[in-house]
Amino acid sequence: MVYAKTSALVAILVSPLLGGMEKNPRESFIGKHRSMPPESVAKKDVKKNEKNQDKPSLHQALYEAFKNQDLYAAKNLIDKGASIDGRPDGKVTVLQMMMSLSHQDPKTYGVLMGEIMTYEQKIQELAELKEQKVGPMKMHYASVTAGQLDLLDAVETRADERVAELLTQGVNPNVPSNSMRNPLYEAVKRKNQDLARRLIDAGARTRFAPDGKMLIRFLLNKLRALDKDKYDEFVLEIYAYEDKVIAGLKGKRAFTKRPN
Repeated sequence: MVYAKTSALVAILVSPLLGGMEKNPRESFIGKHRSMPPESVAKKDVKKNEKNQDKPSLHQALYEAFKNQDLYAAKNLIDKGASIDGRPDGKVTVLQMMMSLSHQDPKTYGVLMGEIMTYEQKIQELAELKEQKVGPMKMHYASVTAGQLDLLDAVETRADERVAELLTQGVNPNVPSNSMRNPLYEAVKRKNQDLARRLIDAGARTRFAPDGKMLIRFLLNKLRALDKDKYDEFVLEIYAYEDKVIAGLKGKRAFTKRPN
């Protein structure tokens, strides 16, 4: 997904890379988009720096994925612990290496660098949520996996091949979310029938409540009410397909059940 951070990214790319480069360019990028006290940022950076220096090979692999323009490999490496704050050689961070390459070819690498930075921030915030065991809503959201976040992004950007890959890997399409972001809802809202059906085949359900309260079906019915001509027939077809899939699963279980 291309995030709305291009202006800040361009500002970084055009800044001098030698001598005038900030000691922590990552902070200058993220700091503009987060309302966090400087003291908290400093403490988080110290913790990250301590944690990120013991995986030089992973950090180097992250840079290589960036260099090869392989976003999915980069995301998988971040999931395993690679970081743009890591220092493969003990001196220069992956982010500084990425910026150097992006400065040479901003068209090829500029947006890709922004996507990698944003994904790592998202994974870090997810980890923080999982540590904050306060309140049922936070606990509910903290059950989201990195694969599910990736699935959401893939659906929202119509990356159908990536969706298929993630579902094949066993990613659960019923994604918990306090903000009600959900792959099936997003697919239906975009009137992507093939994608909606693929998600249902993988276990997505309109009677799933992302926030633990409100069903996806309720949101889809709101779409029907807001724009009947656009959504009514389409949503009803999705309901019918879901019922058919569920009935088929029940039939399979009944067929395979042995008599007493």
